[in-house]
Amino acid sequence: GVQTCALPISHRVRIRTFPPDAPVFRQGDRPEAFYVVRSGEVVVEDLDPDSGDVIVLRTLGRGASFGELGLLDMAPRSATVRAKAGAQVFEVRKSAFDRLLADAIEAPSFAPSMQSFAELRSLPTFRDLPTDRLRDVLAHGAWRTFEAGTPVIREGEPGDAFYVIARGQASVSIDGTIVRVLGQGAAFGELALLNDTPRTATVTATSVLRVFRLDREGFDAVVAGQFDRARPNVEYLQPFGRREG
Repeated sequence: GVQTCALPISHRVRIRTFPPDAPVFRQGDRPEAFYVVRSGEVVVEDLDPDSGDVIVLRTLGRGASFGELGLLDMAPRSATVRAKAGAQVFEVRKSAFDRLLADAIEAPSFAPSMQSFAELRSLPTFRDLPTDRLRDVLAHGAWRTFEAGTPVIREGEPGDAFYVIARGQASVSIDGTIVRVLGQGAAFGELALLNDTPRTATVTATSVLRVFRLDREGFDAVVAGQFDRARPNVEYLQPFGRREG
């Protein structure tokens, strides 16, 4: 069974011991804590959307943290985490997280790779990529956060990256006129990379905006083919006749 022992931070941080194969939490669970591996290893698992087979996304060892993005978003767990051959973890309950950590942690830099895998799979652009290609995406990209009013890309600048919105909204403007608003799951910046031309529009955060930024090498290797195949439909998909990016 699972053993617990209280630590003296208002009884809100515990050491929990999990036997081999025991889940720390399961996909779909309501988030109630985040965790740091004290000893042993845990594995992060997802289900293949086609076959239903379990895919091991990541193995986490001593010092690795997981589960914090679920607390920030209060979204159901997007993956299962279980002890590999037995593990001991620090469990930080939501009340302690809110009081001690939330204001001090910027999620994009604090989030471990397992959370990045889960977030990437939630975005339409990356949803159908196999695990090895998701690893390539992570190797060539990073999560970024922009405050409202901050430009992400500017019209006329060289294109060096591709972006997908995980949370928040952004406006697309051409010659100073807003032509479109982008929300969760929207992608932008591909045209400058596909055509090797300057940016055709400015994209500005209109709320706190969390995006995944993929560099040119990663875009060319993993994502560009999706847009090559879709290009006959670009004008139809973009009612303003020019695609941002």
